[in-house]
Amino acid sequence: MTTPVSFMSSILSKMFVAHQLDLLHLSIINLLDMIKDGEIDLVLEQNKKTAVQKSLFIQKIIESLDSPELRDALQAELDAKNIDFFLEKHLRDILVALQKEAERIIPVHLTVAVEFKMRDLQDMVSLLSKSLGHQTVLDVHVDRSLIGGTVIQFGNYISDYSIKSRLEQFRSRWEEAVVEKA
Repeated sequence: MTTPVSFMSSILSKMFVAHQLDLLHLSIINLLDMIKDGEIDLVLEQNKKTAVQKSLFIQKIIESLDSPELRDALQAELDAKNIDFFLEKHLRDILVALQKEAERIIPVHLTVAVEFKMRDLQDMVSLLSKSLGHQTVLDVHVDRSLIGGTVIQFGNYISDYSIKSRLEQFRSRWEEAVVEKA
């Protein structure tokens, strides 16, 4: 049986874009609602249901989730025929812990001049997470007016490394120099 820590780690280690984190939160909320309503236990605890019927029921729940990372982790449990994993007494605490860990992830807003490849985004998240000492995800927006470079924002920290801002600084200094000489 998978440990809660390895289950959470298998999901959170794949988070690098803020959209993934949003989908994870949504999926956790949906699953917790099903658990709270007793929907899952109602089916899984029925002696009349076969293991195949229970597996098909769980499969439908997994397929309904928006988070591919959570779907994959739950599918691995189902593939291992670990039906008890999906009972409230096991799954609820794991989902609550996963939700708390996901809330600790720092979203970093990145405005860039050009689209980045997924591999580059993963590398950036790795570097940012190391430099901040905390797991991060990127919320990336493309703004072609930047010409090149990037603007990084997280919390109250903003750092503008765009060519547009450098050109504006150059223009401002040039105007000051021209006004002083006139």
